[in-house]
Amino acid sequence: MEKTNKFDLINILKGTLISVLVSLGLILVFAIVLKFVDFSDSIIKIINQIIKIISIFVGIYFVLKDKKEKGFLKGLILGLLYSIIAYFVFSILNTSITFGLSNIIDLIFSGVFGMVSGIFCANIKNREVL
Repeated sequence: MEKTNKFDLINILKGTLISVLVSLGLILVFAIVLKFVDFSDSIIKIINQIIKIISIFVGIYFVLKDKKEKGFLKGLILGLLYSIIAYFVFSILNTSITFGLSNIIDLIFSGVFGMVSGIFCANIKNREVL
């Protein structure tokens, strides 16, 4: 493995960690909001997806902010890793681990959105988004 590939992998792992931490923070804020406001289950599911999208985007943005190449691949890897790690983190916090079709769909969604985010972030021209 080349030195740049190891560097890329370390950056992807850091970006994944950032994504999971962003998710934890946003979920905490959302849980506090839920104490005061009653949302329907469908709204909660939509907000959870929005939190995943924001988290993946922030992670891939940090991965690609200095070295804007292979955005498609890095985004895919980050999205998949994020989905797997977030699944286990939130399963542990929920004290139950279940696996089904929804987990596979979530994995695919995260991978696809990671790719889209990677392509977008790799093509940003020296403008600060965040």
